[in-house]
Amino acid sequence: MTPPAEVVSINHFILFGISVMRCKSFILSLFIFLAVVSSPARADLTPAILAPSSDVKDIISHFRAEMSALIAQAGGEARVTLMRAFQLSDQLIQSLTTAYADSVNLTFGALDKQQQKAFSDTLSAINEMGKAVRDPVGKGLQLGNTFAAITADVFSWTKKPMVIAYSPSYVAPSSISDTVRIAISGVRLHATGVAAPKLRIKNTDFAPSELTDVSIGFVVPRTVFSEPTKGTGFETGTLTIFRPSGSWIGGQPEQIYFSFLFTVLPNQLGSYTVNTIAIEKKKEEKLLKTEPLSATKNGGGGDVTKECYPPESGYVFDLLRVKTIEDKHTAYKDDDTSPGTNFGKVQIDEGVKTEKKICISVSATTGCTECGAHTEGHLEAWMVRTVDEEKPLTDGPNLLKWEEDPQPIRLKDQAISQIITVRLFDEITRRLPATSRQSLQFLTIEPDPRNNVVFLAPQREWNAR
Repeated sequence: MTPPAEVVSINHFILFGISVMRCKSFILSLFIFLAVVSSPARADLTPAILAPSSDVKDIISHFRAEMSALIAQAGGEARVTLMRAFQLSDQLIQSLTTAYADSVNLTFGALDKQQQKAFSDTLSAINEMGKAVRDPVGKGLQLGNTFAAITADVFSWTKKPMVIAYSPSYVAPSSISDTVRIAISGVRLHATGVAAPKLRIKNTDFAPSELTDVSIGFVVPRTVFSEPTKGTGFETGTLTIFRPSGSWIGGQPEQIYFSFLFTVLPNQLGSYTVNTIAIEKKKEEKLLKTEPLSATKNGGGGDVTKECYPPESGYVFDLLRVKTIEDKHTAYKDDDTSPGTNFGKVQIDEGVKTEKKICISVSATTGCTECGAHTEGHLEAWMVRTVDEEKPLTDGPNLLKWEEDPQPIRLKDQAISQIITVRLFDEITRRLPATSRQSLQFLTIEPDPRNNVVFLAPQREWNAR
């Protein structure tokens, strides 16, 4: 028997459509749902719904419609990071539905202070959930704890059957497991004299493998869920609990429904890319060509001009590539202008030839008093230096596989930065330093500095955070 829509969870409201409801609750819920999904930016719920004259069942329908809209809007990151909050908010609204199922014309003003606070807290938590769906990073744990605390408050005053928690949050891909174990905990989950609870997933009913008053376990084949290649998705199941009719004349057992929400994980875990800014040594060189240096001597004898030169700042001389160039060599004796009578030259002073300083001398020398000589020359020397050059390197994208053991990724020596960009399920992107240990929901980054490698280890066991 298909449960009536007003007791089906908020995920069924979105994923499987709207079944027949009581007219008043249906119209209110549908109006709110359409208004929420059609507006570009959802405003916070108005506290006007908690007016003293508001019907409690209408308020619960309001909550259900709001959470249905949020589930419909949830993107891939929200389906993962807010999963626990989605599950616990679902359970809270179902707990309120069950707790007030027998109430007729009960208004908010007729509730006691503790009960009113629970409704007010639920309203605030749904508002926060709306903000988190738009910016889900880091908000799942706090919201989950908030919904759990409100549920515990509801549990304190109702005597109805109650589901407190269930698992898993994530349905593993078929490459990891061919079965899914669904564990449910709560109170008053089974009564004597009635049929055992049953779980329905996609029109298939499953009997429990474990059953007590406070826990129920089911083992279902993985094939009952979808198997996406990429991307996550929400899927649901419905638990039916049977209770005695309560009538002294007997009758059909009462059926109480709890729906469950799961995030189905794809077969492809994701991919990673390593972006490195590496330091590479680069050799730079420049030619030093000095201005001409000259020496002149007339009337016999000789003259020497000396000069010393340092390299440019940051450079040193390459002593294997140093030379002098003679630019002019002239002489005269009477009418003879043959340069051979000039015994001068251009040379390096071997006593001062270092990487930081080179000296040269230019000389002009003749052997007679009626002679004259002129010499010009300059230094040519290569200056060199080694500089650090930043070089971007990209490795990837590379596939991440659920079933693969951690493989070492070689890191670059003397890098300025090394960033691993992880793309999970083709939906969630994280940029993380390769040299710091990181624990993601489905992946651990384990650096090994001694060997200059990092390991990306797929996580095959996880709980919603």
